Amino acid sequence: MADLTYEGFVTGSGHYQPKRKNQWYMELPGETGIASIAIKTTKLPGGSFKETVLDYINQKYYFAGKWEWKTIDIKLQDYIGDSTANLLYNWFLSVYNPVTGKQAYGANMKKTVNIVLLDPEGEDLERWVLKGCWPTTFEWGELDYATDDLRELSMTLRYDRPELEAIDPNPTPEDI
Repeated sequence: MADLTYEGFVTGSGHYQPKRKNQWYMELPGETGIASIAIKTTKLPGGSFKETVLDYINQKYYFAGKWEWKTIDIKLQDYIGDSTANLLYNWFLSVYNPVTGKQAYGANMKKTVNIVLLDPEGEDLERWVLKGCWPTTFEWGELDYATDDLRELSMTLRYDRPELEAIDPNPTPEDI
């Protein structure tokens, strides 16, 4: 049985070290030009099963139906030099051009996005690889004379499927 005493948490090998919400980075497709430093918040993948109902006499029986992945909202900081707003607009244009009315093929529009969680020493701990990503919404932010807040942009990503790549934080000599 695991040592769940206070000493087990303090002197343990890292098994009970909690993961932190602020130790992560996100890699957007390189051709977007959007640096990881521009990304302020996001969520990890999630979803839900549709319910399939079987009616039988006076009862209902429920079964898991199709799984559906939820979209991911991303908030970004805008910068003057490398304008995040301009980079987002270029990504928008690569999906749909409002001047010409052209829309991208799925193969040209869908990209891979990575969300990487870090351990306390800054090493990669967990990697979510989001396959088939494309932006479904863009918001270029709000303006307000009454505040000195930083400008924030947002977008929503749809993805076909995520893959979790766990990285062993405590490799054994055989793993090295």
